[in-house]
Amino acid sequence: MTERPPSTGHWAANSRSTIASGAPSQPLSAKETPRTCVPQAHRATLRLRPTGEVVPVLMSGRDSVLWGIPASGRDFTRSLRLTYLMRPDGVLETSLDVMSTQVAPKLAAKEGCAAVTEPMLETMARVAFPGFAPVAPARTFFSGEVVRLFPQRTYMTVDTPAHLGAGAPGPRPAALTGVCSLFLPAGDVLTIALDRTLVALAEADASVDLALEVTPMPLSAKDLRALGEAKRRLARTVNVDGLPAAIQTMRSMAKIDDWLRASARVLHIEATLRFAGPAEPALVQIAAGLLFGPLAPAAPEAADVVDLSSCISPEHPLPVLVPMLVTPAALTEIARGRRLPPPKGIVVRFGVDAVGRDVAIGADDLRQHCYLVGATGTGKSTLLKIDDPAGYFGRNSCCRCRSPR
Repeated sequence: MTERPPSTGHWAANSRSTIASGAPSQPLSAKETPRTCVPQAHRATLRLRPTGEVVPVLMSGRDSVLWGIPASGRDFTRSLRLTYLMRPDGVLETSLDVMSTQVAPKLAAKEGCAAVTEPMLETMARVAFPGFAPVAPARTFFSGEVVRLFPQRTYMTVDTPAHLGAGAPGPRPAALTGVCSLFLPAGDVLTIALDRTLVALAEADASVDLALEVTPMPLSAKDLRALGEAKRRLARTVNVDGLPAAIQTMRSMAKIDDWLRASARVLHIEATLRFAGPAEPALVQIAAGLLFGPLAPAAPEAADVVDLSSCISPEHPLPVLVPMLVTPAALTEIARGRRLPPPKGIVVRFGVDAVGRDVAIGADDLRQHCYLVGATGTGKSTLLKIDDPAGYFGRNSCCRCRSPR
């Protein structure tokens, strides 16, 4: 969870200046007063829980209202964090967290870039999360190990072919300096399969916090150089490897052009799995394999590597961040049908279930009383005729079953 940054700021104004001789000058006028901006941070949080009510209107694309939150400009930046708290009870409690940082709050408000307040966030959540309602936080975030989930990516760097000699056809760009490994999202776009991931984690009886954080990340000079270099290297191969390869190369160049056009509006999405204690490799494998596709390792961290595989370009479709309407109900049904673990210690065995597993009650539970309820003929008396070799139940129960005469 992101820690709360300083929530207050101020405008520092100097009322006096110093001339070259060191003697104080006359106070400056209001228009001439130099001012230093201190960024102000504002945080809005909201907790949601499913109500179980039927949503009267089925409408796709509801989560698009949330994609207007993460943005950046000259004087402001906003990030969005959604956390799905998975617990054994099957209730999908969801946390929305918006962090707004402004250098000039008054100017940002005039430009329509004001901080997102909690009433604003609640209004947007009514549309983005149908069937959910705001609640007081009933769960705390886990504080154990955090594992980042990486999406599939495409390696875009193309080295100049060795057979491209002096007489080979094709353009002759200027000599390239350095080779930078460039990674882009696989399949041209970053996709997120949220619903199947939540259902799979519920079926695995996982207790984790699945977080999706969207942050504006305009491309840096290094990113732009890597994109430009990859495009120039691709251009060298257009007229060399035949028509099919040339078509594929031109598509790759068009993909790079999309990133260059949207360089100032790129968003970065980071998916993490937080545990109560040490990470469980099986759950990491399940979440990463279903959320983004086959499990992908992290890109190597080096000075000559640019990894944009976790970035989202507005030129491409945006992934879905909100579960479908049926998912909360599915999680509840999974939790309801989950078999309780067998009791520990001394047990009283009743028999086996349909698949041959023992059905038993622990002696400690029997000491707290046992209440049988059911309609006539459903087997209450038969249940008391249990296999109790130790005689524990017979000695401690206040009920006896008479043999029929």
